[in-house]
Amino acid sequence: MIKKKKEPEKPKVGRPEKPIDWKRIEDFLRAGVNQKRICGFLGMDDDTLRKRVLAKYGEEYSSFSMRLYSEGESLIEQVQHEKAMEGNPTMLQWVGKVRLGQREPENTQSLAPNQQGIYERHENMRLQYENEVLRLKLEEYEKNKT
Repeated sequence: MIKKKKEPEKPKVGRPEKPIDWKRIEDFLRAGVNQKRICGFLGMDDDTLRKRVLAKYGEEYSSFSMRLYSEGESLIEQVQHEKAMEGNPTMLQWVGKVRLGQREPENTQSLAPNQQGIYERHENMRLQYENEVLRLKLEEYEKNKT
């Protein structure tokens, strides 16, 4: 039997792999941090991060990041719901708007519903006053004329 000789290991070419704190990356993705910022934090190229995610998790970066982003949104909604159920008025209002479609009126009227009528009556009274002033002046004029 012929034994094959072990080929010598090829020396690794390029930089050594940077260690990645995967828990922190997962937390970043849950918080909605984009790939560009994560790569800036890690000091690595986005292609490198994609390859490392594929090697570690066996899924493409896009599906990996969307899954964690969705988890982050769910966690936020859960905490908001808990705060609302504890009686937090701001969170109750927010949950009502988001989950129940409640909203504030789009056009809040700053005028009274009958404001136009009020304006018309006011103008009528002003004109009556001016008319009375002119009538009195005319009477005075005619009285002094004689």
